[in-house]
Amino acid sequence: MSATPRLYTAEHVWLLPAADGSSARVGITAHLPEALGQVLLVQLPWLGQQLRRGAAACVIESSKAAFDLLAPADGAITAVNEALHTQPQLLASDPLGAGWIFAMRLTAPQQLGELLDETAYQQHICSGANI
Repeated sequence: MSATPRLYTAEHVWLLPAADGSSARVGITAHLPEALGQVLLVQLPWLGQQLRRGAAACVIESSKAAFDLLAPADGAITAVNEALHTQPQLLASDPLGAGWIFAMRLTAPQQLGELLDETAYQQHICSGANI
């Protein structure tokens, strides 16, 4: 989607912005499925849904718990990964690729500066951060 680096939240959500910063693809890191156990169901957001950073965007249900995925930025849903309806295990098997969850048009691109880069995210995981 772009050559810009992937960004992360402390809650193990990644965001891959387009080169112009107007849109992004969103998913979860490999750390989250490891903690949640087998992913059973993904309740995807709907097209056009308006999101506010930090608000629940969708729900991931697993063998251990249900997890509210929090929006990493303000925006509107422009696409969802329909494959997750029948293959929720993609979140664990390919979380940074085929397991993407949704794409969004960013309405506050300046929020990207508040997300973690790869180095900061790895330090966050190594610090023992829980989900």
